[in-house]
Amino acid sequence: MKKLLTLFLIVSLILLTGCGSSPETEDVGNLKITCTTYPVYLLCSKVVEGIDGVDVSLLIDQDLSCVHDYSLSVNDMKKLDSCDVVLLSGAGFEFFLNDVDLSAKAVYDCSAGIELLCSDGHSHEHGHDHAEYDPHIWLDPENAAMMAKNIAEALSTYLPGDTLMANAESYGDTLVTLKADLNSRLENLSCRELITFHDGFAYFANAFELTTLKSIEEESGSEASAAEMAEIISLINEHSIPAVFTEVNGSTATAEAIARETGAAVASLNMMISSSGTGSGDPYCDIITANVESILEALG
Repeated sequence: MKKLLTLFLIVSLILLTGCGSSPETEDVGNLKITCTTYPVYLLCSKVVEGIDGVDVSLLIDQDLSCVHDYSLSVNDMKKLDSCDVVLLSGAGFEFFLNDVDLSAKAVYDCSAGIELLCSDGHSHEHGHDHAEYDPHIWLDPENAAMMAKNIAEALSTYLPGDTLMANAESYGDTLVTLKADLNSRLENLSCRELITFHDGFAYFANAFELTTLKSIEEESGSEASAAEMAEIISLINEHSIPAVFTEVNGSTATAEAIARETGAAVASLNMMISSSGTGSGDPYCDIITANVESILEALG
């Protein structure tokens, strides 16, 4: 009898232990999505709103102005190893993943169907070598709307498709309206020509009917050459440019030197490489709006 009672108690303890919650148990059933860039993270978060059991994380979570020399950290590798789905911004942006084995993951390219711009700012059909193209597609709100739709279609394999598409369409409408409203605000802009100290603003310029006269990929410790500075000074004088633009997290050294030489102001634009940290409910729209406001203030 004692043996039976002891066996009963052991079995009861095992069953009770099995009913207790643990981190592993709580994670079962969650779809873990890693978004390589901040814009993709923002768009994915909008697309999966209202759906339970989804964990969306951001891969590149550092204050950067570009990713030309970016290399994956140990923490980055852990995120990739533990996720189910990887969402790429695409268009060649994620070169730092070239040597990473993602064969066990579901990987989706959010740039599908978007007309890409070459590094010279001219459009070309999608389908060529991505290394030729400017990958900063998200800086045009209409492109961001297409990216949201691509995300919804990709995730519909795992999550309720109707909700995903409704969210993507609703937010896409918001982005298209935002673009129209901001273009209205820029209608009477006195100067529509840009000089930027980052070469990633071509989509932004196209979206808001601006012309990029000169763009230089400038990083800390790698400032513009004397010849480039002379060219920019000449352009400022020739076109009466009131301001030049740096990237919010980038180097300002050359821009400030040119400002001293010409009297042009130095303003900044945000390329959304890094998290804004504002805590806003809609950082994407806030950043695009702030960029347009920067243009209005600097170029009048």
